[in-house]
Amino acid sequence: MPNQPTSGLPPSLIISSRDLARLEALLDSPVLSRHPAALALMDELNRAEVLPPSRSPPTS
Repeated sequence: MPNQPTSGLPPSLIISSRDLARLEALLDSPVLSRHPAALALMDELNRAEVLPPSRSPPTS
């Protein structure tokens, strides 16, 4: 893998509104609501660009 310059910022994150709703429903569960990994995931989801499923980029 070639060396690419980094800005020190986290990479951009794009998620479909459907996937966001599914993940938020999971994160709202009492078992996960205070788990450190769930809190970190919520932080990442809060900075994501949310698109309608029809505009989301294809997965590879």
